[in-house]
Amino acid sequence: MEKHRLVDTPDYRYIFNNENGTLVRWGCKKEIDPLYSPLGPEILDIEVSTICNGIDSIPCTHCYKENNGNGTNMTFGMFERIFRKIPRVLTQIAFGIGDISANLDLPQMLRFCRENDYNQVIPNITTNGFGILDKHIEMFSQYCGAVGVSRYGNKDLCYDTIDRLKKAGVKQVNMHLLVSEETEERCYETIQESLEDERLKGLHAILFLLLKPKGSKNRYHQLKIEKLRKLLKKALDEKTRIALDSCCGPIFIEMIKDHPAYQRLLEQSEPCEGTLFSGYINVDGMFYPCSFTEEATGGLNVLECNDFLMDVWYNPKTNDFRRNLLSHDGDRKCPTFDLYHDCSSCSGVCQNVS
Repeated sequence: MEKHRLVDTPDYRYIFNNENGTLVRWGCKKEIDPLYSPLGPEILDIEVSTICNGIDSIPCTHCYKENNGNGTNMTFGMFERIFRKIPRVLTQIAFGIGDISANLDLPQMLRFCRENDYNQVIPNITTNGFGILDKHIEMFSQYCGAVGVSRYGNKDLCYDTIDRLKKAGVKQVNMHLLVSEETEERCYETIQESLEDERLKGLHAILFLLLKPKGSKNRYHQLKIEKLRKLLKKALDEKTRIALDSCCGPIFIEMIKDHPAYQRLLEQSEPCEGTLFSGYINVDGMFYPCSFTEEATGGLNVLECNDFLMDVWYNPKTNDFRRNLLSHDGDRKCPTFDLYHDCSSCSGVCQNVS
């Protein structure tokens, strides 16, 4: 695989570094950003299994997917059919899986991403660390560009897994950390320990994930905006290497407007990019703007499409979401969920959870 990939059209251009995952995108001029990719998604989230028993066989109470041990797998044959329908502008695939051993076709899928004759892309994956064997560590180090390890209650499971991945030579190891009222203290603890714990030395970044008001079993509450600002300021003040999911983009951009490094941070930030530069395909081969919109928007069958661009990327459903996203308050706030809901008036189950 060549180190750089270049896409060059009159109004849409990018250079992608295949070694570290850096993408630089511009339009007809370098100072003009395109609103969306006219050629298809640059990155896809693809769910290859819904089987998840949780850590120590205890399902997560905040799981918006409500996965359990009775899920389903995407076969390799199905994955390959989907893969070959996606335009070759695609650079990365983020694999969605619960139990790491649930889908026995996963190694073949990861290898195929790197070695196929159609479009070599970088596979990435996220795990909770439970059940990770040496063979999984070796597989990730051989094929994956980035591996995320989600931190829940058992911090040692997370930290030890990160340490194992780093020692195995995985290029980018991130920690995924949910931001909510219930995990606020954990977030502060992790920021401090990232500076002190030897297992976290060399960690690429702590990726903060904004809690989504989704899932009938979800018992967590969204962190109040002022608390979120305080948390992110703490991370920046400590010079902690952090990243944010796209959902957090608008509030982060607003809060850094007076920061000394505003321009640099702004250039590294991007709000929601669903249907603009990315998309999600679930285990059944259905396309959605992102994994949180499965019930909110109608899915499009990728397996049955003849032309992905016309049947999916420019489908009226996709166009509607794209138009709403680009027009929503002018800052690409989520058109589906109220991600900045104030839970202070809620008791018990958050009233903003569908």
